[in-house]
Amino acid sequence: ALLFDFGGSAPDEEHNSGVNLAIDPFMLEVEATALSFLLVFRANSAYERWWEGRIIWGQIINTSRDVARQAVAFVDDKKRVMRMVRLTIAFPIVLKRHLRGETELPELADVLSPDEIK
Repeated sequence: ALLFDFGGSAPDEEHNSGVNLAIDPFMLEVEATALSFLLVFRANSAYERWWEGRIIWGQIINTSRDVARQAVAFVDDKKRVMRMVRLTIAFPIVLKRHLRGETELPELADVLSPDEIK
């Protein structure tokens, strides 16, 4: 087993193999500081990506609601409006499953017909 002696000398003669494994304490502090900055930067970058995705997902949901609301307000054909609203409800669900690489859509069974799901 290798023993590190941060003081520059071997702890005892039994473990002294003739190799000096001393590490300068200053260099250890510099490396630890650099490593901590790197880890903080990576964590902040990951959080920023997550937050940006959350904002975009919120925009998708709000736009879907706007499309459904406008379909109800401006389209006269009731059958066409209901289909547009159902497809608009399905869009975020399908997008979520697509982004996760999933193919099953069990939550759409109440919204779309089996033919529309395929």
